[in-house]
Amino acid sequence: MRLLVTRPEADAAPLAAALEARGHTVCLAPVISIVMKHEAAPDLAGVAALAFTSANGVRAFLPHVSAARQLPAFAVGPQTAAQLRAAGFETVRVASGDVVALAQTIAAAHPAGPVLHIAGRDQAGDLAGALASAGYETRRAVLYAAQAARQLPNAALTALRNQTIDGVVLYSKRSAEIFYRLADAAMLDMKHVPAYCLSEGVGDIAREFGAPVHVAAFPDDEHMIACLDT
Repeated sequence: MRLLVTRPEADAAPLAAALEARGHTVCLAPVISIVMKHEAAPDLAGVAALAFTSANGVRAFLPHVSAARQLPAFAVGPQTAAQLRAAGFETVRVASGDVVALAQTIAAAHPAGPVLHIAGRDQAGDLAGALASAGYETRRAVLYAAQAARQLPNAALTALRNQTIDGVVLYSKRSAEIFYRLADAAMLDMKHVPAYCLSEGVGDIAREFGAPVHVAAFPDDEHMIACLDT
């Protein structure tokens, strides 16, 4: 298939390579760019655990990992967990792909003190609120910003206008919202282009714009690729 991949560049490259190895043609169209904030190290005093809601949070935290490897690290999903293990964290626990599941996973572990959420400037979901309702304190360290693209790349626009794209790959609610907003601004009709989505939540965004939706059985690259192969 001819696929439009909307992930940020750092995440899109390995996914594109895997898809091309399976015979797909990939057009890269990142709708979000990640900007790291180079500031003082997060305050870890009294912190009992770390929470990561994206792989970008792990990358942003890398300069500070040596002081925190012994802390339990909670990942929103398997992609983020893989980044944490690669960074050398000793204890990694994995949720099933959204903030509600992450809060439940953390609460089930009964952290003995505050949980530090390594976050981006714009949040999806309310991790602090979900943990507060379970009786746990959350602190937040904003280490990166996910900036929305102002328009789709020319190659993507041309391919979509010529109807030479067989599917759009969407990994997050925010990237789906940005993609469809940009497509709408370019006066593109996306109702004929299937959306391949990492989760039902992402799929709901695509459905709002009338796109046919396919959802990966589990929120990771392996299951997304399997979804695209069917």
